[in-house]
Amino acid sequence: MKKINLTYFEDLLDEEYGKPGTPERDAFEQRVVNDIIADEIKKRREALGLSQKELSEKTGLSQYIISKVEKNIDNVSFKYITKITHTLGLRFQLKMK
Repeated sequence: MKKINLTYFEDLLDEEYGKPGTPERDAFEQRVVNDIIADEIKKRREALGLSQKELSEKTGLSQYIISKVEKNIDNVSFKYITKITHTLGLRFQLKMK
């Protein structure tokens, strides 16, 4: 019988980005969260049939900011993300561990 070597996803993350709590792992995990938020914002905007320009007008933020948020470019202020998500009817649920 042939032996199969399995690698857990967590082990791959540890190898590539370090153990949880290290600066590299924290940065990776933050990028993942930001990507999820950006994707949800874009999907919701499109589902509502809004252009970036229309969302910009509804939020009072520039279209440039909307684009940066949807593309997860730079660190965008949480204030802007909150304003956009509120306008789109999205809500955050934060858990502290």
